Amino acid sequence: MVCCAAAIAAAHNRSGPRRCQIRLMPSAPAPGARRHGELVRIDAKPARPWLASRRLVAQSRRRMTNPVPRSPAFATAALTVALAYGACGSGCTSRAEPQASAVGAAMATGSDELVTEIVAEQFVPPEPGSGAPGRYVPAGRLSEGDVVHYTIRVRNPGPQPVTRVQVTKRLPLGVHYVEGSAAGPDARVEFSVDGGATFVGRAPEPGFTHLRWTLHRPLLPGATALLRFRASFR
Repeated sequence: MVCCAAAIAAAHNRSGPRRCQIRLMPSAPAPGARRHGELVRIDAKPARPWLASRRLVAQSRRRMTNPVPRSPAFATAALTVALAYGACGSGCTSRAEPQASAVGAAMATGSDELVTEIVAEQFVPPEPGSGAPGRYVPAGRLSEGDVVHYTIRVRNPGPQPVTRVQVTKRLPLGVHYVEGSAAGPDARVEFSVDGGATFVGRAPEPGFTHLRWTLHRPLLPGATALLRFRASFR
């Protein structure tokens, strides 16, 4: 359960909308929610009766739904909760279309705007003797030891090349990184054990919190770089 209404109400008067930053962790246990296939509800119960509405906005500035779908593709998401004051008694809950790419999204920086999308898939091997190739399907219900293939798509939507491109992704909760699986086009891969404050070139043991790719070449207008890594479910 996430609640920041009390802090805002205590610090401000009722004259207008206020905002606060929270961190949503859909992979964490939630009351009444199963490990997979259920929903995580953000119950920010108002501490003051004049709380009129609430809006969840991801780092991409897209609105998100409440409840939020659970998925192994979702790690953590920094959200802005916009609180508008009015006459609403026990409070209101807003709804919006789910934005899967906004949850657990990679953070990309560079000389200009970049758009990121993350895809989590599982490889399904072919039937023995069929001669058919295997296929990738969206990651769904997982069992211990299942491997998830993560692909981060980084696109340059602008008219100019983007230089100094760096993409940082928190390692999803509940999975174990497959050593040597992180890769990208002409990119340096680094790892952080302190929440992204510092990075080293080799995956440390027993684990780490973040992956970072640094592209050595500019990302051309309209181009998309594919950054990949694998992790096993535990």
